[in-house]
Amino acid sequence: MVKCVNCGNESDGKYCPACGEKMKFVRLNVRTLFYDKLHDVTHWENTVLYTLKNLVLYPGLTVKNYINGAKKNIVKPFRYFLSVTSVHIILFRWLSIRFFNYYAVSSGEFTGDALNREKEIYSILNSKLNYFEFLFPLFFSFFFYLMYRKKSGVNYAESLTAAFYWTGTMMGLAIIAIFMSFIDIRLWYAGSVIDGLYLLYATLQFTGSAKFSDFVRSILFIVLSYAAFILVTTLITDFYLEYVPK
Repeated sequence: MVKCVNCGNESDGKYCPACGEKMKFVRLNVRTLFYDKLHDVTHWENTVLYTLKNLVLYPGLTVKNYINGAKKNIVKPFRYFLSVTSVHIILFRWLSIRFFNYYAVSSGEFTGDALNREKEIYSILNSKLNYFEFLFPLFFSFFFYLMYRKKSGVNYAESLTAAFYWTGTMMGLAIIAIFMSFIDIRLWYAGSVIDGLYLLYATLQFTGSAKFSDFVRSILFIVLSYAAFILVTTLITDFYLEYVPK
């Protein structure tokens, strides 16, 4: 029997049954140092991509299974949301100026002071996007809990889990729309359409029902979530423009 240097448990196996560390102590060297780091990075990427794939194809079932305890190989909800959203924020800040320029020119409505105000709004959205995107899961989880607590028996923590998983996946789908905009800038709008359809698919699959009443409930939930999010972000932006010194 060998004593584990990590937790003190004794075992004759290769790995400690208590903490999972190797029983045999090996001193650090350059090779193992870089191997461990490479393993951490590739394992993180594989698990996030695996989670993303399952949430794209089976969003309702994946969340339901996670809530019911099937958590193997699935990244935890907040960590998943943070990972995918971080990539979306970076790409949005880098490429969104193309869409704003197209929007300002194509609309033909913004000249003079109006154009300057739109530029200020764009600047706020671009610089504070990370804060705004963290607001959406809060509205999402609130309305999901409100609409589905009786039908599906979900509590608020489970609603928040669904929110982090589904809104994180929406950010992933929005990344695809960003790259599609290189083909045609108007395809930037596709992100909102894709996200709406995805949420509809996810909620219907989660409830396991395709009745007309469930379809209406899902539409109402999506509309209320988006409306509350847009209203609050608009109020915050207006307050920032009006009262925060430039």
